[in-house]
Parts: sequence; C-alpha cells; structure tokens
Amino acid sequence: MTILFRPQGAFGWFSYTTSRDTIEPLAHLFTALGRWGTGGEFQMVLDTVKGLYAESQKQPSGYVHWLSLKCYPAALVLYGYGVGLTRANRLSELHRLFDSALINRRELPMPMGIELAPTYVESATGLHQHWQTMEGEKTTKTPLCNRLFSVHAAKWGPTFAGVQDAQLIYERFEFLSHLYFVQARGIDEAGLNEAILNSRFRQISMGRLSWHSQLANRFMHEYSLEEFSSPLLAAGFACGSDTYLKRYLEGLEEASRWG
Repeated sequence: MTILFRPQGAFGWFSYTTSRDTIEPLAHLFTALGRWGTGGEFQMVLDTVKGLYAESQKQPSGYVHWLSLKCYPAALVLYGYGVGLTRANRLSELHRLFDSALINRRELPMPMGIELAPTYVESATGLHQHWQTMEGEKTTKTPLCNRLFSVHAAKWGPTFAGVQDAQLIYERFEFLSHLYFVQARGIDEAGLNEAILNSRFRQISMGRLSWHSQLANRFMHEYSLEEFSSPLLAAGFACGSDTYLKRYLEGLEEASRWG
C-alpha cells in the first residue's frame, strides 16, 4: 500500500491507494469509451465525474490544498475519457466535456475544463509542492503533468492509442485543455496580443508546453495546417477564430523558449 501524502489536520491520511486500486482502472476504462464510443456514453461519463467531484466537496472546511486534492479522482477519470476523445478526434465532445458545469463547495458553477484542468490541478490549487513528492518529481516544474505523461498515458496506451504515440496524445490533450482554459478564463484576442507584446505570455502558459519548446514548435506547425486547425475551430476551441489560435500558438512558442 503506497501512501504519498500525509496532510496535517484537515482529514488525516490521504492514500493514493484509493485512486490506484479503484479510480485508475475506471479512468483506464474511460479511455476506451472516449476512443471507441459513439456518444451514447457521454452522459454516463459526465454523471461519473460529477458524482466523484460532488463527493470531494462534502467536507467544506480544512486546508485548501488538501480539500483540492480530494478532486483528483474526478480529474483522473476526466483525463482518461479526454485522451480517448483526443485520440478519436472527437473534439466537439471534448469541448462539450470541458464546458460541462460542476458545482463547487461554494455552490458556484464552474466548467470542468477549468476546475479539473491538469495544469490547474497541478499548480493553481496550492498542490504543486505536494505533487513534487512523487517519485522523480522533486525539482520538476510540472510534476503532475509529467506523471500523467510518463505513467498514466503509457499504461493506458494499448487500450486507446493503437499505432499512435500514447504520450503524444496526452500532450495534445493537455494542449487542448489549456487552450480551452485560457479562453474560458476570459482571455480574449486583445489579451493574448497584450501578453505577447509585453513578453508576459509566460504568466498564462502552464503545463509541459510552458517549457517544452520542441513540443510547442510541433503544435505550432501542425495547427497552422487546415487539416489540424479546422476540426479544432469547428469544435469551438480558440473561440472558433483562426487568428486567436495563431496568436495563442505564437505566445506558447515564445513562452517555451524561456521555460
């Protein structure tokens, strides 16, 4: 039995065993539903994520970062389904998934694509130092995203990836997740332009793409091609705007150089 974290106060021991033994197999199953499903499974997935998230919100008091950690099972299930959708190029369903609302402990609706985004769960919930306690992540900038990339994507790959690179599919999912996150947080094209002009896109950039210049360059070249950009824009990403997408990619490339 592996215990990764020991919170003080709030709610005693947090064991990764629950996620490993119960939630990880469920998330793995959901990669197949995302990859091979035809849409009939979508509501079931939403109900599962919402149910796990609602359970995490039942204890309203305690240290904020430990309360945030309780969202991880819901997040992992969402990531499993999301990478499957990404592999199947079911981008409309992926955008709809991100757009689906969760009700947090303050009784406020929040899109899944914000509340459970891997880059947000990693660094914007007070948990970054705790993710760094995972093996091999002590000094890394993106410990949770690294684990999703190196451990979970590799483990799930045979189920959903086929002949494609499962880890690259995860990175594409993370890219799409962050693109949605930026848009949903109200950063419009003018905001992107201002951030780029003032060399402040690094304040927006999160996750592995914030430092992985090779990957940023790859996506910039790919999504400059219509075969990649058209399905993405049609699904509602980047506000459906080609110029928004171009500016986002330019900012991402710039930020990754300084990662």
